[in-house]
Amino acid sequence: AYDVLYGNTIKKPTVRELNIYPIKSCSEIPVDNAAVTPIGFRNDRIFQVVSKVNGKWCYCTPREKRFAKLFQITPILVVDREGIKLKLSSPHRKGNFTLDWKMR
Repeated sequence: AYDVLYGNTIKKPTVRELNIYPIKSCSEIPVDNAAVTPIGFRNDRIFQVVSKVNGKWCYCTPREKRFAKLFQITPILVVDREGIKLKLSSPHRKGNFTLDWKMR
């Protein structure tokens, strides 16, 4: 392909890595492929960590120092016939936390 405006040859884009983030602002899960839905990749950013501040729910972001460890929470999706299990681990906590939910 050729870029008429700038006079450059355009290289075809290449996907080198594909990740989903089941929990916004937490660690990624590398995937080989991802189903595309009307709102994005399936199972991407389906959860958000929130905190109640002055009576209102606000989302937490690791950009705030007090939530910086969110980046270190590692989610693992386990999909079976009964639904999806989301396992969470962190280097700051022993053991895993598992959330079961019915979602197809």
